[in-house]
Amino acid sequence: MPYTHGVEPDPPAIPKAGAPSEPLVTVGSLGAAAAAVIALIVAFGPDLTQGQTAAILGATAVAAPFIVAIVGRLRAWSPASARRLALAEREKAQNPGGMGGLS
Repeated sequence: MPYTHGVEPDPPAIPKAGAPSEPLVTVGSLGAAAAAVIALIVAFGPDLTQGQTAAILGATAVAAPFIVAIVGRLRAWSPASARRLALAEREKAQNPGGMGGLS
């Protein structure tokens, strides 16, 4: 994230110990399963025209990866971000009464 006026925005929550090491696999699998369920409902459910079926499946094909990307981005950390947050936590633990280098 870019800096704004010299102040870094608050990062999302730091991943907890025991959190999935590959959160995108979990999110991607759930997204694929949801898309498959929608396809099955459309195929065997209500009486729809071919155009309606194509529209529903097309919207699902676009929306599912987009949602997976957003949710996955909130759960995945780059090594640089994780390292920066770990160093900040270490500094805060070593200097509990300080401002962490801020003035």
